[in-house]
Amino acid sequence: MLHEPLPTVAILVAARNEEKKILDCLQALAGIDYPKDKLCIYIGDDHSEDGTSSVVSRFMESHPQVQLFTITESRHQLLGKANVLAQLARQTHSDIIFFTDADVRVGPLWVKGMMNRLGNGTDLVSGATAIVKQDWLSAMQNADWLYNLGLRYLLEKAGRPLAASGTNMAVSRPAYEAVGGFEKITRSIAEDFDLFRAIVRNGSGVKTVLDKNVLAFTDAAQGFGELIRQQRRWLTSTMRMPFHFLIGVFIQNLFPWLMLALTFIFRNPLFMGIFALKWIFESALLLYTYRKLGQRPGFEILFYPLYAGICNAIFLFSWILHPATEWKGRQFPGRQ
Repeated sequence: MLHEPLPTVAILVAARNEEKKILDCLQALAGIDYPKDKLCIYIGDDHSEDGTSSVVSRFMESHPQVQLFTITESRHQLLGKANVLAQLARQTHSDIIFFTDADVRVGPLWVKGMMNRLGNGTDLVSGATAIVKQDWLSAMQNADWLYNLGLRYLLEKAGRPLAASGTNMAVSRPAYEAVGGFEKITRSIAEDFDLFRAIVRNGSGVKTVLDKNVLAFTDAAQGFGELIRQQRRWLTSTMRMPFHFLIGVFIQNLFPWLMLALTFIFRNPLFMGIFALKWIFESALLLYTYRKLGQRPGFEILFYPLYAGICNAIFLFSWILHPATEWKGRQFPGRQ
């Protein structure tokens, strides 16, 4: 429950070439249930080559809590989104900073739901973001997002916080300032992970929330090519995790194929049994996460382990062979 006086809130959104999607994002943000005099929405236009700024400017005419900033230069050797968010954060002195993306739609209770988890030693809260299911590929992408979210939730409960998502995140101002903000994160395309890691290292508590009131939605990658580029970019941040987590990532990605190979080589059903147990665990965790978030499970619950086994191996080898990635018309290094 929130107590008076209510803290001030700033929502930061970095936008690049989001003309087709940012209006839905703005309408969702404008519908948040929170006093308008306590809430500011800052949009940073990152050299958009379309009508992104025009869409935002028109929306501002009837929504004075929205402000648009055109980001024209890089500071502190920051790249892309990190550069935009760093400059937006310096425009506000709010008590709590929220982060989301220009292609994400949050719900009306997002701010209050996230804020209820802050305090008592918790300085960073990460909510859930789901993908709108339209076909089999988007359903599988949604399953992948929610499975990894559920895995992060379990690891956090075990005292091993892993990551946070910049599509749905809130940070207290003191915690953000204590680590130097995004200015201390140089040449990174994984700004949310780097901020999360800095805050954890500084001794602040973090929390992953599985709650339908703070669930946000975004759209799937369009086609397998875009999905591979997206995953290569995310693998760049994954490869900067502690070594024992990296071992877990490789086991997660290659374990099914190892068990199948051992079954074929040794003709021992034990390996196939281990493979089946992993399949059951992944489907069960996915079902648990769906239910916590009030989502209706579909065929993807059963077939996700197969999808993950095939696609994660493809994504991993793609990153190894070609670590550099292109995102929204920009080239980013793969190994930093």
